[in-house]
Amino acid sequence: MMHLFTILCGVFHLSAVVRSAAVEQDTGVISVTAGDNVTLKCFYDSQVAMHFSWYRQILGGGPELLSTIYKYDKPTKVSPWMEKNPRFSLQRMERTNHLLISDVQFSDSASYFCGSSHSNIVEFGDGVFLSVEAHLSAVVRSAAVEQDTGVISVTAGDNVTLKCFYDSEVAMHFSWYRQILGGGPELLSTIYKYDKPTKVSPWMEKNPRFSLQRMERTNHLLISDVQFSDSASYFCGSSHSNIVEFGDGVFLSVEGANLKEIDQRPAFKMVQPGSSVTLNCTVHTGSCDDKHSVYWFRQGSLKGILHTQGDRRKQVSTPGSPSQSCVYHLQKVNLSSSDTGTYYCAVASCGDILFGNGSKLLITDGAEEELRILVWLSIIRTGILLLFVTICLLVFLNKNRKKS
Repeated sequence: MMHLFTILCGVFHLSAVVRSAAVEQDTGVISVTAGDNVTLKCFYDSQVAMHFSWYRQILGGGPELLSTIYKYDKPTKVSPWMEKNPRFSLQRMERTNHLLISDVQFSDSASYFCGSSHSNIVEFGDGVFLSVEAHLSAVVRSAAVEQDTGVISVTAGDNVTLKCFYDSEVAMHFSWYRQILGGGPELLSTIYKYDKPTKVSPWMEKNPRFSLQRMERTNHLLISDVQFSDSASYFCGSSHSNIVEFGDGVFLSVEGANLKEIDQRPAFKMVQPGSSVTLNCTVHTGSCDDKHSVYWFRQGSLKGILHTQGDRRKQVSTPGSPSQSCVYHLQKVNLSSSDTGTYYCAVASCGDILFGNGSKLLITDGAEEELRILVWLSIIRTGILLLFVTICLLVFLNKNRKKS
């Protein structure tokens, strides 16, 4: 079972997906300003890899294939997707396949995965998240405002405090903005220096999970029961004389602890042609409130993704535990020998993908099974006969030894 993208989205031949040290790429979060250029680096260390690819997954969406190239393709070859999106290009050298994005747009905010494949096994890097921030001409970044910076990772359902300190004697207004990936800045609160501590902004009245902790020279933002939708960049600012001074900003990354593991049943199933079978994919979560996208694959299938499920599921409770599970089904009817194989389910939720351990399906007709049973019976009968003959021979030899 693996975390991954995220990973799969196109219709392609996928026998197995592996996260491997053979593929190294930029990881974590890369923050850029809209309009900048950026290079996402990818190095591979495989002698046998023949195909190299880039995927991306925009939050809330499925994985998207950007490019796949053959080892011996000409350097000038461009994938169909990149022909339609010329801001994206590749920088290919020995053991490298970097992704270049020029004039970065808000819509480019996403997780990017680089991979290599051989023998129908796809090996992926850990992925990198590209965060595109707004270029605010009316914003002055100043040492007068200090706040949490970098990336703060929290688990859904936790509480978090984003700290902000200001050191200006003349500032009269204090504010918090956030920028959700792919969107523009959003004003959460603005307060006047002499407002009562109980005053609440209109936005926070509608979103009571957000509140302020105000003291002398501080204006902290408190978020309770953090949700996946709270993932964003948060900026704290102060203003005077119509000049807004901002801190460097902090990115709040909400991780999906609710998506814990996947259990596939049955592990093995043997049925006759024409029969039907239901494969189950159980996602053990803290709750069923989060949206899951489910993909079904068959090892060695030329069809790639066999079936995609949205958020259709059955919620069940785990006995003796407050946690719950979400169960997804894949029903196969009128089976034939061509349906034989191992089926995998992949569940995507909020930037993460987990893979099941597979359900092996064997389609065999009754005649073949009866013949197999007869063969085994013949082998067993022959073995018993040989054992009996051996015992008789030993007894005979033992009697002759005693007589002599």
